[in-house]
Amino acid sequence: MKVLSGRYGYYQLLQKNANIRTQLVETHLFSQASLTMCLEKSNNLLIRPLVGPSCMQVRRFGSDEYEVERKGEKIQCSDLPTLYQVIHENLIDKKQYVVQSFPLEEPIHQRSFYTLHRKTQFANWHVLHKTTSRQGNEIKRYDLFRQWNLMNVLLEIGETLGEAFPRCSTVVVEIINSETDFLCIDTVVHYRNSKWSQFHSLGNKWFSRSFIPKTDLCTKWTVEQFLHKMNDVILKPCIGQQGKGIVKIHVTTSRTYEVQYRNKKTIFQTFEELYRHLERTYLTKNDYLIQQFIHLRTVDQCPYDIRVITQLDRGKWLVTGMLIKVAAPEYFVTNRAQKLLTIDTLHDFSLDRSKKAIEKLCLKASKILEERTAPLGMIGFDVGMDANGKLWILEANYTPALSMFYGLGNNEMYENIHHFIRLKKSNEIE
Repeated sequence: MKVLSGRYGYYQLLQKNANIRTQLVETHLFSQASLTMCLEKSNNLLIRPLVGPSCMQVRRFGSDEYEVERKGEKIQCSDLPTLYQVIHENLIDKKQYVVQSFPLEEPIHQRSFYTLHRKTQFANWHVLHKTTSRQGNEIKRYDLFRQWNLMNVLLEIGETLGEAFPRCSTVVVEIINSETDFLCIDTVVHYRNSKWSQFHSLGNKWFSRSFIPKTDLCTKWTVEQFLHKMNDVILKPCIGQQGKGIVKIHVTTSRTYEVQYRNKKTIFQTFEELYRHLERTYLTKNDYLIQQFIHLRTVDQCPYDIRVITQLDRGKWLVTGMLIKVAAPEYFVTNRAQKLLTIDTLHDFSLDRSKKAIEKLCLKASKILEERTAPLGMIGFDVGMDANGKLWILEANYTPALSMFYGLGNNEMYENIHHFIRLKKSNEIE
């Protein structure tokens, strides 16, 4: 039987488990009838797409007064037909939505995101990470039974979704806490192309852990905490390529916030203004990570990183290509490269000396990722070196662009990469 993906599909799967069912927020496909039904049970609703982070909140005041909040903007409605019309007008065309009702009448103390991860398809799930969405009052008397019950429910969610989606290795579960109960209001399944799943695959091995920038899920609370500890951070979509949607935030000496997307910069005077801009422009479109920004070594004041191609040949990983990508002027990412160089032509002594260390790092990381996300045949790593000569794995791509190797020198690396691609195909045919 085909399993539906997305929020409603996950809800239907999880509802079949009696231990999970009681801790789920009631969820229905959005329609005028389901909206009316949910408002009969609760004064607080959420409208979400089947897939994606966008969210609309609906509140009822009194018998027939409503408020719709989306991206920080509030719209008042005086009756149910008007409410439905306002919601419908704000939905994105050609997308299905769900409506969720909250039975909790007492105050919500905190919303938390728990990350579940398993090493392989057949390994056990573990709760590896907790991210809060905002600063809140921690529950002082969080009894042991409730903690045990929460962990059990989280692990059963992982087991249920992992069985239905065997290629999934990471699940994020959003939990709301009150004084007496907790409820699961959302689940997001991350596959191997998710940077959050990749972070946990590499970050849980002692060898690669120190080469990964500090990373967390992007929420208002984590953005505030990161910016409190460091002056430069970067926001990345969990799923994306070619630098699309990547944003840099810099805390200036006057404690204002400079947001850079590509080569354009905007200044915000307060954190609230900053986060409102991030939410409206980026965070409602994709699930995002927040990450420590690495100040890379430069060529003519332009940062560069190293693209490394590794390929699997008869059970052994090989480095088959390596080049330098130099960012365009005023850009902080190298996806918009002004030029491509070989290590030999860059004439950077520190980089020359680190070439073998880069190869060793990428080969070790390839083995780790193969163990957790098999089958793999090729990985494109972006490796950065900071001013102190420390190496960082900035990203790993399972379908790397190879055209950048064409026309580089005598095309030797390009031909080498394609030699192993053809070899892999011939081995598969045999």
